[in-house]
Amino acid sequence: MDLIGHSDPYTEIVLDMNMIHNHMFKTDVIDNTPNPDWNQKGDIHYKVKDNQKYNRMLIIKVNDHDLVGSNLIGKAELKLEEKYWKGEWFNDKISLFDSKGNAGG
Repeated sequence: MDLIGHSDPYTEIVLDMNMIHNHMFKTDVIDNTPNPDWNQKGDIHYKVKDNQKYNRMLIIKVNDHDLVGSNLIGKAELKLEEKYWKGEWFNDKISLFDSKGNAGG
């Protein structure tokens, strides 16, 4: 959050691989807004062994970009189901949780 109290949010998409987080996609930072609309598309390509596909989590983090580092605003975890590995588009709403697990992060 800036000195005047506005967030500069951006989103990171991360694939959880047995507690190792592999950064996969990052949106642009949108300055001074509590309600960002990135309207960005990106493809995520990653090889996972067939027997390990369905116990993976896609982690979506919304961070506040600051002059020194960033702060977590909220995150969501999406269990990767069979349909996502078959190339279906994801078009669902996801609830964010703050770093303490409270809804609406």
